[in-house]
Amino acid sequence: MAIHIQNNIRTNYEVRNQLHSIPCKIHADCDAPVSKFFIPSINKDGVMKASFRGYPLIGTEVKIPEGYRGVVLHETVRPATETEERKFYIINSFDKFNYWNWGKAASKNDSLIKAMEWIEIAEALHTPIQE
Repeated sequence: MAIHIQNNIRTNYEVRNQLHSIPCKIHADCDAPVSKFFIPSINKDGVMKASFRGYPLIGTEVKIPEGYRGVVLHETVRPATETEERKFYIINSFDKFNYWNWGKAASKNDSLIKAMEWIEIAEALHTPIQE
């Protein structure tokens, strides 16, 4: 199966709203009034706190490593089988996002935080050495 990614937006694009990574699965694919139900706040110690469906969340801002950008992809039509080609469109881009954990602060053991660190490690390992 081939995956095609097409850039549908101009070169200098930015996410206008905050981007959040919340540790839950939503079994729906539709618009929702999230801002009515998810209102994060920052307390006097600079800690980001919120709740989702009554469960406490603690957040931190994660920056995408220098030289990279995160992208938001959209697939208009999902193929009927796994062997068909898929086509995604870039609809937005970001350089930081808010990462949330259930009731505890983010740590270097969280897989998403590790992934951001591995970008720099992979780059160091695969950059050609100049003599």
